[in-house]
Amino acid sequence: MSIKGLENGINFDDANSFDMLKVELERLRPDWVIFDSLIRLHHRDENSNAQMGDLIGGVIKGLMRSVGAGAVIIHHLGKPSKDRPESRI
Repeated sequence: MSIKGLENGINFDDANSFDMLKVELERLRPDWVIFDSLIRLHHRDENSNAQMGDLIGGVIKGLMRSVGAGAVIIHHLGKPSKDRPESRI
């Protein structure tokens, strides 16, 4: 098994970044791709089901299907605060 990391981050909302990732995945043909962390991959409202559904169900799923890979998407929870109690997924 080999592990490859990209030096520069990616952003699914940036066409150049997306295209660079797709070319790299087509070259490497991985079985799995790990995205860490979700918040750094987009500029969308994470509280919007429509926007996140499009990102995960459309953009990421479509990319993974096109390169024949599975995806693991890591989402870190925010730290609890006075205005934001502990959250659970």
